[in-house]
Amino acid sequence: MQPSLYNPLGYGIVKLRRQRNHEPWPAAPNRHRLHKSRHSFTNIRAPLLHAAKPVGSNPTHAARAYADSVTNLANMTVSDLLTQIAAKVPAPGGGAAVCINAALGVALAQMAIAYSLGKKDLARFHDELTEAQAQLLRARAVLLELGDEDAAAYRLVNELQRLPETDPRRVAELEAATLAAANVPLAAMAACVDVLRVMDKLPGKLNTRLISDFVIGAVTIEAACRCSAMNVSVNLAELADQEQAETIEAQSDTMLDSAGELVSTIGDACAEVAE
Repeated sequence: MQPSLYNPLGYGIVKLRRQRNHEPWPAAPNRHRLHKSRHSFTNIRAPLLHAAKPVGSNPTHAARAYADSVTNLANMTVSDLLTQIAAKVPAPGGGAAVCINAALGVALAQMAIAYSLGKKDLARFHDELTEAQAQLLRARAVLLELGDEDAAAYRLVNELQRLPETDPRRVAELEAATLAAANVPLAAMAACVDVLRVMDKLPGKLNTRLISDFVIGAVTIEAACRCSAMNVSVNLAELADQEQAETIEAQSDTMLDSAGELVSTIGDACAEVAE
């Protein structure tokens, strides 16, 4: 059995809470743990923690701001969520909305699997479907967490940008905060690609009555990947380190291509099954 798609340690800005207790920074995960591609989720997301890591061994206001300003998307009602996004506040905004849409796409894929498990004519795929269901459940939770992190990251950037350009805190923290704000949607892209890789193995193993829901889920996830690429680009434009920006942009382009290819393959395979 393959390992779980998502690293249970949950690398990311939300986990900066550990800095308060002076806990050690977790080691970066094995970059080839999930996929041979170096653009898988754990490889992209691991640097998020380090991107926002303050200089020195003690936690700073920047780290605390990330931890304290997290929006809990998973516990909101749909009405409250829409109200918050529509409000005249910096976050949650586009980045959080993208992650929510990706999570909805994952949920549609899960529904297709749920209606496939237990069917006698699909019994031979039971183990594979069960594993995929577990992977997608974790993916959905991670995408919502990334939505929280995106809101927290943008709030911090917005706060720092409001300070005078010569303010010591702005000078010390803005570059790292901007890098983190670019890395969050990059991690969302990687999560979307990894989910599509899981889904790519499932056409022909699902209840045919749920094929349209499954394809809608895949298209939604690919669209979320494209939208996340826009957010990556916006934040990279504010990054002073151009070499770092070019590296991130190249990763984003690669994942965007992968997502497009995967959703096309999934759509074609499902069309054949539906015939």
